[in-house]
Amino acid sequence: MTTMRKLKTILLLIVLTACNSENIESSNRKTNDSKTKNELDVEKLPRTGELYKKSSKQIDEERKNAISDSINFDQTLRLGLRIANKKKDKNNFTLQSDSLNIRYGHFFSSNQKHLIINRSFPLGVQSDIYKLQNNEFVKVCSKSMNAMAYIGDTIQDVNGDNLLDYLFHWYPMSGCCDRDIYVVFLQKDNGDFSNEIEFINPHFSAKEKIIRGRRYGFDAPLYKFKWNGQKVDTIEFIYFPHSTKEGKYVKRKHESESEKGEVLKIIPDEYKRIGYGY
Repeated sequence: MTTMRKLKTILLLIVLTACNSENIESSNRKTNDSKTKNELDVEKLPRTGELYKKSSKQIDEERKNAISDSINFDQTLRLGLRIANKKKDKNNFTLQSDSLNIRYGHFFSSNQKHLIINRSFPLGVQSDIYKLQNNEFVKVCSKSMNAMAYIGDTIQDVNGDNLLDYLFHWYPMSGCCDRDIYVVFLQKDNGDFSNEIEFINPHFSAKEKIIRGRRYGFDAPLYKFKWNGQKVDTIEFIYFPHSTKEGKYVKRKHESESEKGEVLKIIPDEYKRIGYGY
């Protein structure tokens, strides 16, 4: 091979090697660029919990509804009080619209007038009770509840003191078992009401001054309480055989599985009378 041909061959090898090296470097640069881009995309992804958040539109809509309901609640109460103030010289009256119910009269006592204002909107229900004192309405009771859970209200003597009490009835929207709930406001001698006392699945016996019922849940115990003025004393809990170590009915003073209690052969008749005879 001539010297000139050798030089051309060496020069060609140098060029090919340089091109190949540049191609490899270019390929590596593309790969690295792609990797960097993917890594940045991953960093920008929201955390898992944020993927399940409500959209801003949903949040705004709920806020508007809540604000709207809140404003309507306040405005409707003021309207109800204005109407009642104009008519408070009457012996009694009842007015009702789609969202407002006003009742006025001797509902709880023959010598004391009360005003009951019930407001109902998609997001909630509220009941407020006022007594007429010195020609002014004074609030003596209030209770609010989710609109879907609210059932109604009742006026009756539940503790056997010959004073009519206010019962707010509701039913939780979710759960496994019976959960019929009554919130009791006991009337006082002066027309005021006690703080709320809540019972689940109750049966009231004003004559006996007793409340019988069943707690919430699978194998939940039966219970018996007794009124002590405007307080409640615990009398007993009756546990079912499949929830006790003895495999029999057990009566305990406290709602505690660690308490030994008294073994019973059957459920006492007083519970059978209210439908718990199994």
